[in-house]
Amino acid sequence: MKNINKKDIKKALNYGLFGAYLFIIISLIFAAVIINMWWFKLIGGLYLIYLGINHFLKTQKE
Repeated sequence: MKNINKKDIKKALNYGLFGAYLFIIISLIFAAVIINMWWFKLIGGLYLIYLGINHFLKTQKE
């Protein structure tokens, strides 16, 4: 860290913050689109049921 200029550190922090905000915005838009897909919720629910059943079957075997 001592070899890096303060100007470059500030630039890197700004790019990092901008990238983080951009990623959050893209993730929220993606989540909003996925929430409106009924078949995606159905697949997710079935997967959660599978995980629950699989968890309890594995604990009974052990």
